[in-house]
Amino acid sequence: MVREQFQILLAALLILIVGFVGYRILFGADDGIALVVMSTDGQVVRTDAVGQQTVAGAGMTLHPRDTLKVGAASHADLTVGDHTRLSLEAESTIRVVGVDPTGVRVELEEGRVRAVVSPASPGLSVTNRGRAVRADDADFSVAADADGGLVVTSIRGELSLQGFDGDDVLTAGQQLRGAPGRASVTQDIPIDLLLKLQWPEQAVVRRENDVILTADDEYRVQGRTAPYARIRLRCDDRERVGRADAEGRFLLSIPLIEGLNIIDVTADDANGRPQTKQVKVELDTLPPAAQVGEFRWNEGRR
Repeated sequence: MVREQFQILLAALLILIVGFVGYRILFGADDGIALVVMSTDGQVVRTDAVGQQTVAGAGMTLHPRDTLKVGAASHADLTVGDHTRLSLEAESTIRVVGVDPTGVRVELEEGRVRAVVSPASPGLSVTNRGRAVRADDADFSVAADADGGLVVTSIRGELSLQGFDGDDVLTAGQQLRGAPGRASVTQDIPIDLLLKLQWPEQAVVRRENDVILTADDEYRVQGRTAPYARIRLRCDDRERVGRADAEGRFLLSIPLIEGLNIIDVTADDANGRPQTKQVKVELDTLPPAAQVGEFRWNEGRR
């Protein structure tokens, strides 16, 4: 009888241990390691493993299979302990793959993340479609688009790579670009940030002060800059935010008001370097004033 009770007790204890270990593996609850939302700005939504959505806020812990989506003109900062930071830019989505003593692993589905990883914290891996970037002591960024294009930039430290056509290391000051069906290309980070605006083909230009005249109440700004650079248009209290594509091309629209509109176009690359140019657009939708001739009595009489 005592032996049977002991066996039952032992079996129950074993079930508890297995369940506890399984829970810690599933939710990454080892030794206080946690991926936590530090701050948000704008629209940031967490979707958990069963599809329930919650507005993300400071102090929220993210678990494996959670998805975090950052909306337009929004931003989110995450932390692992006191030393590692992960920032999600506008229109970025990550899915948490794992959180344990070996490191934090997130899948970047789309958008751009910047990370500062300290050796005092577990390492950080950012994955995308079978490719992986791991850092144990580095500052870096990863940008990805919906078509599988990817740009990895190492600002400080060394990155370990997997799935990049033989490239397995990226050192500080280097940038790697990859796309499905193409060999990845590694180069030094450009010294200057390119920002070239394309002049509208059908605009009437007042050349003495470079003002674009238009009758449309919305102006489209297009041009070229660094791949996946963040683009911001700002005119008084109007603002639009977007991102360049894998080739650095962008196209954004901003509403106009009657009269002169001075639009600041700012590109922000993976290194956080801004470049700004200005466009002046004059909206004129008013019909020309009627010309009333002057009449003089007796004019023309002899």
